[in-house]
Amino acid sequence: MAASGYAVEWREHYFPARVERGTTVLASLRFRNSGDQIWRDSVKLTYRWSSAGQVSPSKDDNNRALLHRPVAPGEDVLLDRIPVRTPEAPGNYVLKFDLVNELVAFFSDKGAPALSIPVLVN
Repeated sequence: MAASGYAVEWREHYFPARVERGTTVLASLRFRNSGDQIWRDSVKLTYRWSSAGQVSPSKDDNNRALLHRPVAPGEDVLLDRIPVRTPEAPGNYVLKFDLVNELVAFFSDKGAPALSIPVLVN
């Protein structure tokens, strides 16, 4: 995918501001392809947790969600009931959603914004 395809606009999201540690919580996200390239099957949603400047080493396949179809420029995607595993340790965290073009690059590494949500883990 050309560099101009790594563009996303985060439109809506739902994730609780407080969660229990070591559980799975369901998220809902709506986002738009704001680039000029079609997102094919290799583009997936992913997430990472960060706390006090530390980012979780979760750049693996365990936290991926399929988009279920090619997404043309200007189209929205709604992903509902995305399972998100919460951290084991309590504290203040930031949950960061990003897109990844598998085996190529994370969208945020190409300049697109990640969606950052502050979360208190009890």
